[in-house]
Amino acid sequence: MSPLKDRPSTVGYRLEGRIGVLELYFGAGSSAFAALVALEAAGAEYVPHRLDLAAGDQRIPEYLSINPLGRVPALVVDGTSITEISGVLSYISARYPEAALIPARNPIETAKTYEWLSWFSSTFHMYVAQVLRGERFSDDPKVREALKVSGRRNFAAELSRLDKAAEDATNGLIGDNFSIVDAFNLVVWRWSEKLDIETATFPHWARCVRAAFARPFVQRAIACESTTERWHPAHRASA
Repeated sequence: MSPLKDRPSTVGYRLEGRIGVLELYFGAGSSAFAALVALEAAGAEYVPHRLDLAAGDQRIPEYLSINPLGRVPALVVDGTSITEISGVLSYISARYPEAALIPARNPIETAKTYEWLSWFSSTFHMYVAQVLRGERFSDDPKVREALKVSGRRNFAAELSRLDKAAEDATNGLIGDNFSIVDAFNLVVWRWSEKLDIETATFPHWARCVRAAFARPFVQRAIACESTTERWHPAHRASA
């Protein structure tokens, strides 16, 4: 069983004047969902800011001052911005050790956590970008089309590996409890749906994902993602 107790939702908290307040900038449907899940799993107090990525909120000067790369997520703590989903997840797990979001029974489990995060970032994240964000890789339309084909094929191939790894999983992909790897795994599932990959082909992985989505803190993260008002630069000054 997870050591976490269900806690009241932190959705919409405005913690004015508090030192150490976490501000998460995210876009619905992006990898930042893993950060929302981790924050809810940890019972953290945080202020969510939803960017409209389709409208280009991530490219306005006010956001570029937070993350010059113009991407999500960005986690701001006392004026310091942490970017890249692996970095954000690592910070959350370190700040809330009681949530046990990184298995720490021994150094191998801890190392395996970062191994999985690196694998997800260097494979699934890259392949989905090749399919959906081809402009990041080439200006040539023919190259972009080729990337869509190879990206989707390679994504599916990695899912076969993930399904095998999930065969013996119980409460999480690694260790005995839900971890930041499981939070990122939910994003991989969403990406597979965007790419129209038949997830039923991967039954062990699908079982793990269904169990994770049923957790109350994951449902709270989904609610936060869908109900948080669109961020406007003026909000940051009042948060």
